[in-house]
Amino acid sequence: MDDALRSLEGAFVVRSSEVNRYGQARIETFFDYFQEMAGAHADKLGCGLRMLQEHQQAWVLLRVRLDVFRTPRLGDTVRVRTWPSGFKRLYALREGLFFDNDGEIGRITSYWALLDVTRMRPLRLPEALAVPLPDNSSLPQYFDLDSKVMAKGHDHPMTCVVPEHFIDINGHTNNARYASLVGDWLAKNSGEPQEITSITAHFLQGTPAWSNITISGHCEDDGHFSVEIVKDGTEPVAVYVAEGNYKSNGEFKCSR
Repeated sequence: MDDALRSLEGAFVVRSSEVNRYGQARIETFFDYFQEMAGAHADKLGCGLRMLQEHQQAWVLLRVRLDVFRTPRLGDTVRVRTWPSGFKRLYALREGLFFDNDGEIGRITSYWALLDVTRMRPLRLPEALAVPLPDNSSLPQYFDLDSKVMAKGHDHPMTCVVPEHFIDINGHTNNARYASLVGDWLAKNSGEPQEITSITAHFLQGTPAWSNITISGHCEDDGHFSVEIVKDGTEPVAVYVAEGNYKSNGEFKCSR
């Protein structure tokens, strides 16, 4: 395989719609940039959206960890480099590096399943792929995502309805929108947006438009938080769970 296809790099300028009231890029902005580059790279490798649709398949994000070392601000240029990093059981792994002229901004590791959309079942990897992925064993794999993530409490429930603009081409809530809900939950309980510096998330089930959901969790004064999002109904079901750390923009002590 052409070495030029081992990874893909692109640049984004942080827009006014992507920052909070303090001019800091919101946490979901990292996920938006990453998935744009991941999708573009998959297209170049021959396993992108158009090809998968022809085979009744889809990539589904199941686990992810993002660490942010320095939050970019309005007008900053952020470069994103991404590469596939092998397979683990039913997962395809993909890494991402965020950086600017001053160095690294953040790192991300993601675990993906290749779904047979007719049967809604994960396919065996790499056998189910129509094309081989590059051998990137010499490139970094940042995080191990095998450990289970659990919410350590269900305080301060916040309910809302999933709007249509949260829905991606697979018909369910986009991964970045879950991150935005985590940011909203922290902001609601502190009165202002908080700077999330690390988040590990597991995606448990798809959430269609107009679902009633409840987000609750627990946050600590040392900057750690954990949250769970539940799709409400006659039989409520957890759809997303995450934990991580924040760096307070003020004197944030999560209300008890």
